[in-house]
Amino acid sequence: MTPRLKEVFAASYELYCNDVSRLSGYQNAWPVEYQNVNFYTVFKPESAAGAGDWRAWLVGIDYVSQQPYLFALIHYQP
Repeated sequence: MTPRLKEVFAASYELYCNDVSRLSGYQNAWPVEYQNVNFYTVFKPESAAGAGDWRAWLVGIDYVSQQPYLFALIHYQP
């Protein structure tokens, strides 16, 4: 696991389904080419208001023969 993944998954994170609203400034964060693929936003909030140290991973999940597979990992930070 990369340090950037650990930084988010080892912290108290928030989980959102098909929602990028927490990614300030990244309105179209989930690529249009992937619009038929569901995703989770794994969001680590700022440590303090205005700290600018939030992090997020968009985790795309695709199903093949009714089995979930990791489709994409996209990292965002300010």
